[in-house]
Formats: sequence, structure tokens, C-alpha cells
Amino acid sequence: MTALRICLLANGMTQDYVGRHIMSHMKKLVGTKQLEFIGYGGYSFSLTFSPLMKEQGLTNSLFDISQVNDKLFHIYRKIFTHGISRYLRYHWTSIFNKPYNRHVDDMFNIINGNEVMEKLYIKRPSFILSLENELLTWKVFNRFAYLYQGGGLAMPKRHFYYRLINYYRQPDEEKLDYIYYTIPIEPITYQYIFPSEYVGQYGVYYATRELYKRNPESLDYLQENSIYARQQNHQVYTERIINKIRKEFREKNGISEDSIMLFVNPGNELKEAEFCLDECRKGIEEFCRKYFSPTSLEPRAMPQEKLVTYMPIQKNCN
Repeated sequence: MTALRICLLANGMTQDYVGRHIMSHMKKLVGTKQLEFIGYGGYSFSLTFSPLMKEQGLTNSLFDISQVNDKLFHIYRKIFTHGISRYLRYHWTSIFNKPYNRHVDDMFNIINGNEVMEKLYIKRPSFILSLENELLTWKVFNRFAYLYQGGGLAMPKRHFYYRLINYYRQPDEEKLDYIYYTIPIEPITYQYIFPSEYVGQYGVYYATRELYKRNPESLDYLQENSIYARQQNHQVYTERIINKIRKEFREKNGISEDSIMLFVNPGNELKEAEFCLDECRKGIEEFCRKYFSPTSLEPRAMPQEKLVTYMPIQKNCN
């Protein structure tokens, strides 16, 4: 039996984590012998972690994704309500997105220089899945379409894992065939829905799973790769677990019930936390001046002594 050749494109360091889970579930559904993974991915988040997609079988990554900065600021939501304006966010005249656009152009030039698309074309993938980074995905898919143009080979389906679908229209089917979106915002459509499926986010799933693990009464709802939940009372049940864990956390750390906790998470790596720490401090000071006495104008403002700032320390980070 000929193995399915799956092309995965992790367009960012964080997508290596998503790609690892996708590859793992594919192997469970189809079988290891029937799958072959090609593309690029496999970034080591820290000295304590090994490249995640590489562990699942992506042995020869065609591109070093550690060069992709997927946390550059860019506008991707609020300008989509005016038709053609959604294309202008990637135009060279876009002031806010210019650093992002320039960085993506540099990455695509490196991909083209290494002939990544040509190498993937020679391998004849059965299926292509691009993870995040909309602009880079468009450029890569357009290059794929150019390579298959005028030939006798049928171009494989181009699927996209992204945040949103609410601004995609029928003409976009020329760029890609299917979208798996992670933010449940219903599309603004005119008797048309782009081929897509809501898949949620791994972070939400594992956060819910961690809540259930901490509650002995919920262990029966946990399966190996899923969680049993009733639609009617899932929210109430989850809130009950959260309140229980919240109470235990406050008792353990000596935090009174009438205190206000401010959770600050400046990044998932040490260098990100160090970079954001000063701005976080300024934000907390401004928050205190605005909402806590004696500087707040609100007559019922609580004293600053009631504010507790909590910042988690990641164990597995550089």
C-alpha cells in the first residue's frame, strides 16, 4: 500500500507544538506505516525540549522555522468589515503592518532561495496543511499553484489552520480549499460559507483537562485523548471546579477572600518576560492609580493593600 505523503508547513515557532499534535492524531487514525510527513517544522523551544514535529516523524525539515518571528504586531481583525480593505493590510503602504510584511517577505525569499517549494513539488504530496501566518501561507500556496500550472498533475488540496474565517469570501477559494479555524466567530456571509470547520484551541482543551485532573470527582470524565462533558451543565460544573481550586490556592498562599488578584503573564520564555517586564510594571502602576485608593476618584475604591499581583515562573524556559 502506498503511503500518504502529508505536507505540513509550520509557519512559526509556536506552530511546531500544534503540528506535533496533528501528526500524533494522524498516526493514530491512519497508522504509522501508511503516513509519510514532509515539509518544514521542528523547532526546539528550549534546552530542555526537543523539536516536537521531529519527534513525530518530520525528520528532514526543509526550512529553519526558528527564523520566523510569529509574534510581530500586525492588524488582523478590525479592518475586515469593509470588503477590499482586508487585502490592504498586507499592502506595502500599510504603516502598522510594515514590519510584519517585511519580515514575511524576507522569510519567503529564504524559502524560495532554498527551493523549498520545488523540493516539495518533486515529492508529490497528497495533502498540504499550512499552520498560521496568513501572508506567508498565501505566498507559499501561490507558488504551489504556479508549479502545478500547465502540468498534467492534479494539485493537492490546500488546507489552512488559522484563527478566523469571518472575512473569507468565495473568490478566496482560488488561494486555498479549506480552513480549520480556532476562534468561534461566525462568518459575515451573504448566502455563502467558506469551506471550513471550527476546531478550537489546544490551550483551551488542556486547561480544561487540567481542571478536571485536579478534581477527584471529574477523573471519570477524562479519556486518553478527549473529555466527556454535558452541554447542559458543563459551564456550571467547570465554574464549580474553578471556585474550588481558587479557594485552595488562596488558602495555600495566605490570600484573603476580599483581596483582588492581578494575574500577569508577560511571556512563555524567559527572554520574553524580561523584555515585557518593565511595561508590565508600568501597566500595574497605572492600574493601581486608576482603581485603588488613595489615587482613584472612585469613592468606593479599595486600598492598594488589597491588591495581590501574581506572576507565574515557568520551569522549562531558557
